[in-house]
Amino acid sequence: MAIPRKLSANSKQFDGRIQNSFTIYNEVDKGKKRFSFCFLQDFTILATESLLLLPISSFFFLLHAISNGS
Repeated sequence: MAIPRKLSANSKQFDGRIQNSFTIYNEVDKGKKRFSFCFLQDFTILATESLLLLPISSFFFLLHAISNGS
């Protein structure tokens, strides 16, 4: 399993709502492989490039499921 090397986060306005995005760089690939999670204020995930980082991606999808009441 890949160990996160670097985690960056930012927040910006998107269509009148706050968009939060996280980018995780893979230690194995020396920062060349990116895992991006992007979701709006209501925790709706807009785009996910890869789900190979299971603990982190599972957390975001759990958060997504809880926020949608499923």
